[in-house]
Amino acid sequence: MSVVPYNFQKAGAQRLQELNGRALLADEMGLGKTLQCLLYMKANPKVSPVLAIVPAPVKYQWEREALSLAGIKAKVLGSHSPNRSAFAERCHLYIINYEVLTHWLPLLRTIGFQLVILDECQYISNLYAKRTKSAIRLCDGVAHVIATSGTPMTNSPVGLYPILRILQPNQYKSFSSYAHE
Repeated sequence: MSVVPYNFQKAGAQRLQELNGRALLADEMGLGKTLQCLLYMKANPKVSPVLAIVPAPVKYQWEREALSLAGIKAKVLGSHSPNRSAFAERCHLYIINYEVLTHWLPLLRTIGFQLVILDECQYISNLYAKRTKSAIRLCDGVAHVIATSGTPMTNSPVGLYPILRILQPNQYKSFSSYAHE
């Protein structure tokens, strides 16, 4: 690794390890949530393949940081037209943006991802949005899911439910059970 992580980043990656890669990482913006996810990936090389779902403006930044910070080669999936040939050459990390997730969902479900990273998970805070429904379907059955957000979600507890549903599906089976807790 070409960068030396700060102690709090190491501690964050260690906490992800303790939680078996099922957590909401909610550090403030600029504190290295991406690096902490990459540290978790480096510590668990058998947890592969990995899919990072990110906002469109940062998908190539994720690709660069994966390589420069962790030595992980990544492939960016970007068009609205899913193509199985994108998976012809196996990568450890695939990166897709929320805006095209729904189009790629049927194909992505066949890949067998071991870890899904939901970067800026506030993008899936609307339970009725197509991308939220797609993220929930994609993450069902995935052993490791890390959600990250540097944006406070203070508007309403309703927006937190889809993320908790993905991270802890046995505890949050329905919105009504969540709302009554």
